[in-house]
Amino acid sequence: MNFKFLFLIIFSLTLFGCNKGSREKIVESKEAAHGEVGHSYYTCTMHPQIHEHKQGNCPICGMPLVKVSGMPETKSQSNSILPTDYQKNVMQLTQGRVESHEVSFDIQSGGRLLSSSQVAFYIYESDLMRVKVGQQFEGECSSMPGVTLKGKIVQIDTVADPSSRAVRVIGNISSTHNMKLIEGSFFGKIKTTPINALMIPYDAVLRTGEKNIVYKIESDGKLVPVTVTLGQTSDDKIEILGGLEEGDLISFGPNFLIDSESRLKGTGMSNMEGM
Repeated sequence: MNFKFLFLIIFSLTLFGCNKGSREKIVESKEAAHGEVGHSYYTCTMHPQIHEHKQGNCPICGMPLVKVSGMPETKSQSNSILPTDYQKNVMQLTQGRVESHEVSFDIQSGGRLLSSSQVAFYIYESDLMRVKVGQQFEGECSSMPGVTLKGKIVQIDTVADPSSRAVRVIGNISSTHNMKLIEGSFFGKIKTTPINALMIPYDAVLRTGEKNIVYKIESDGKLVPVTVTLGQTSDDKIEILGGLEEGDLISFGPNFLIDSESRLKGTGMSNMEGM
């Protein structure tokens, strides 16, 4: 009696194990058909909602389906792109290092003439840290278009306007002129003291409207989007205040094309074969 009872228990456990293995195979088969983690599937480049377990044509547009690898990725890898040599040539991607340069920024600002020899600039708080007494400025007044007037900063106010958050900066005009007006509009720029700053090409930054992105190149060749904080511009370069470090390798190419590829990948179309 005890022997029969023991036999039934062993038989039940064996049957349960077989059924479990069968269920797991069925689940794996379904996951493979729908492109779950750890499996591959076929989809359409125009209709990424199509997931098929075998090669064929899109049931919507008839285009040949392409294979997609669905291996699990980390969060940073999920936004990365590994371009082929062909894609690099088509996109005209180049690469370069984030470097520190000694640079002098020109702070563009409008102002008002206080007299024939003095002008008042209005500088935003974010730029004020770069403005110092003794720095040079140049610009034009509305009454003398085409005539460049130069001078030196002599005073910086300590109180910002509560509405515009701008601070008044006074400069004395040193250029000789025959201006008779004592008030009028003045448009110019202040030349700041040279500093060491991290600079990258201006077109290396992708502006999405919500954030500024630079594509960093990892050691394995993948392009990873990095959110950066921007500073001042100088010629065709822009200052990086945060997000990158000196020596980082980044893409200098048309990053809007990389972003388009990244958005395509975000729909589940990474690692496509046969495109």
